[in-house]
Amino acid sequence: MANIEVKLRKGSATEHASFAGALGEVTVDTTNQTLHVHDGTGVNGSGERLAKHSELSGAGAGGTVTSVGSGTGLTGGPITSSGTLSIANDGVDTDQIADNAVTSGKISDTDTNFNVTAAGKVGIGKVNSGVYQLEIDGDILINDTGDNFPAAVFAGSSGAAIQLNDQSTNGQVFNLSSNIEGAGGPGSFAIGSIDSNDSSTPTLTITNVTTTTDEATYTFSSAHNIKQGERVQTFGSSDAAWNMTSLVLSVGSTTQLTVTKPHTTTNYPTTAKRVGSYVTFSMRKDYEANVMYTFLKARNLPKATTEPSWLESGQVWIDTTDMSLKIKDYS
Repeated sequence: MANIEVKLRKGSATEHASFAGALGEVTVDTTNQTLHVHDGTGVNGSGERLAKHSELSGAGAGGTVTSVGSGTGLTGGPITSSGTLSIANDGVDTDQIADNAVTSGKISDTDTNFNVTAAGKVGIGKVNSGVYQLEIDGDILINDTGDNFPAAVFAGSSGAAIQLNDQSTNGQVFNLSSNIEGAGGPGSFAIGSIDSNDSSTPTLTITNVTTTTDEATYTFSSAHNIKQGERVQTFGSSDAAWNMTSLVLSVGSTTQLTVTKPHTTTNYPTTAKRVGSYVTFSMRKDYEANVMYTFLKARNLPKATTEPSWLESGQVWIDTTDMSLKIKDYS
């Protein structure tokens, strides 16, 4: 410190009460251990005594914290002397986590209930082996309450999109089903269905379109030769939603058929074309005269007047002499 000493006049609080200092003069109050600034009015005791730090209160004055409470998601409070605040069990929920804050690196890759590997592969009910993008051990329910079609799409770019892999000892039954009998009306399923545009199929002119809440009925200028369960591609609408491939729900006549209504606008298509449908096997149910029938259809079965020698045992073929189905003997 610099070797400078400053001395001020001093006196007790009593002496200050009977002293009138000059304007701006500062003296030392020895009773209160503080300074007194005089205003030069000539009145004894005039001016102001400066407050000590211990006499200050309010913002910036310091003080003593008497209690710390535990906020949302914390436990350990209130603390009135010393203690520790910590996160409570189940204390963190969506309100405490920022959007997009949790990444796959923060999710367990060993929890059998739900896990995500470093490569982003997911396991539900089992730990993902790293072979498949999604592995599930348990039952799966896809419930489409909005009656949208289709409810689930499995798209494969090369080879089979869906493989049923039976690893049981005694074999299992794989059940493919549509509507439960009596709960939803006609339904169908197909195995090996492939849609393709057939250049030999004529373009049909749509002369009229009528709609209900859920369906659209097309009337054509000529016979369409399209069957229920096949698909039709429509064209010519200024609304792209109408230019689509639709499943034929019913056939009203040789020039009329009904599909699921593609859109709510009235920008109807002007032409249509049957989409080639090649189905290995299909099954559907329908009602005729209030009686429900089950229809089976197998496409492209071998046809001959006598049993072809190249057939495999158990293979079905059509005998064209009487249009009967026959099975090659296993013997």
